[in-house]
Amino acid sequence: QFGDACLRAKKAGFDGVEIHLAHGYLLFEMLSPHVNKRTDAYGGCFKNRFRMIKEVFEDVRSKVGDDFIVGTRLSYQDGYQGGRELWDSMELVMNLEAVGADYLNITFGSYGDHNSYEYDVQKHGFVTNACKEIKKVVSIPVIDTNRITTGGVAEAILKSKEADLIGMGRTSLADPHFPNKVQACKEEDIRHCINCNLGCYGGLLGPLGHVTCLVNPEVGRETELDEIKTAPKRVLIAGGGPGGMEAAYQAVRLGHHVTLYEASDRLGGLLVSAAFPPTKGEVALFNTWLIKQMKDLKVDIRMNTPLTKEIAASEKPDAVIIACGGSALIPPIPGIDGPNVYTAEDVLLGKVATGDDVVICGGGE
Repeated sequence: QFGDACLRAKKAGFDGVEIHLAHGYLLFEMLSPHVNKRTDAYGGCFKNRFRMIKEVFEDVRSKVGDDFIVGTRLSYQDGYQGGRELWDSMELVMNLEAVGADYLNITFGSYGDHNSYEYDVQKHGFVTNACKEIKKVVSIPVIDTNRITTGGVAEAILKSKEADLIGMGRTSLADPHFPNKVQACKEEDIRHCINCNLGCYGGLLGPLGHVTCLVNPEVGRETELDEIKTAPKRVLIAGGGPGGMEAAYQAVRLGHHVTLYEASDRLGGLLVSAAFPPTKGEVALFNTWLIKQMKDLKVDIRMNTPLTKEIAASEKPDAVIIACGGSALIPPIPGIDGPNVYTAEDVLLGKVATGDDVVICGGGE
């Protein structure tokens, strides 16, 4: 069935396929001594655990021929006690090259191992050292992936010859034009991935049922937005947080005349405090990008000015967009209105002094 699927891909016009040996999927499970407890010819020693993978590659190659790319996506480490480690994967990659893999796309971990998807706690390029070791024992190209979100990091990995190619998944969702902007020396215009996993993982596994992106609302809806055609309108926006600025960004690009009203003295709304906790600093990248777009598009912004009914009546807009943001959920607990009770946002922004004896109600990030 693997071979049949790859042949269909070739007939459909694809340049190649990637056999999935990562993140807990079927062939990953066959390889892992943590998962594979079989006692037949497909379990036990490495040769047996590799047997199904070898048969898959042989079947695929027999059907697609030698003129078709067949690579593999490989977790170099299971992430579980008793699973594969890097040195087990060194043996594995040599065998993969022997059975005809054209390249190795290196990643980490599996579902259920929190380190494999909580990217905000991982260092940039955290798979790179594994790629460096793997390159020592194979001659086929090695792709480095995971938490490579800037052109500088990507270029450094390539120049140091620790990998042959760079793979970017979430980065490409956040800004599909990332490589072109790097090449054009316009990195300040890149809409960076903030490693939140709320759109990609969250969208796929949640009620939406499909991938989206917290910083790029066009993901999955590109054709819808391309079809919007309308005459220029006068638009007022209430709120200078991410929702308000994104609305202004899209409206101006569609040719509308926009005025944005922000009640406070800074843009960003809750994004500002969201960037303060440890490992969350990259959240500020999105706010920085939005503010730059406002300046580049010359959006008329009125700071320290709430949008009132009187202003709306005098401006006579064609549309008003309400983007006032959210407010803290304050449960009706006796004493919660006391002078020693603060919101998380006020603490993160340094507006209050908590003292040393503190109770935190709520287990979010």
